Amino acid sequence: MDDDNDSIIIPEVYACESKSTLWLPMLYGLKGLLLLFGVFLAWETRNVKIPALNDSKNIGLCIYNVFTMSAVGLVITMLIPANQVVAVFLVPCICIILSTTGTICIIFLPKVVDVLKGHEIGRVSVMPTVSGTFCTTDGTGTISKCMGTCPEAMKLRELLRGKEEELKEK
Repeated sequence: MDDDNDSIIIPEVYACESKSTLWLPMLYGLKGLLLLFGVFLAWETRNVKIPALNDSKNIGLCIYNVFTMSAVGLVITMLIPANQVVAVFLVPCICIILSTTGTICIIFLPKVVDVLKGHEIGRVSVMPTVSGTFCTTDGTGTISKCMGTCPEAMKLRELLRGKEEELKEK
């Protein structure tokens, strides 16, 4: 009771409930399938040769982070009595904020640190293709000198070294 106004505040909570128990397990199942699809994609891209694109370990860690926070949030939310409205709202919100912030940090912080340290500047990206090796310098898109990984490029490189040594001897 408020002494200034002589009024009583009665909080009301409106909640929507359903008698059907089908929807919640279906949603959890769909989200679980999406997490499994993310694990599959991370597994398939684990051997990518381009370091800037090989984030499969970080993606796996993000999936683990999201799964763990979802499971903890779900269990805690189910254990909280329904009349504690603030706690029922606060626990999922905290879990969502922690998992999304963690995911963003896991994915982007290593790249930001590399850029701030200057590791990305002037680095050559090498992409093997069917006909050889396609090389670009960061940001320009122009073909440049590179160290190819195909056997033909390695043979030509050895031949070039031999010719350079012959020229130095003369």
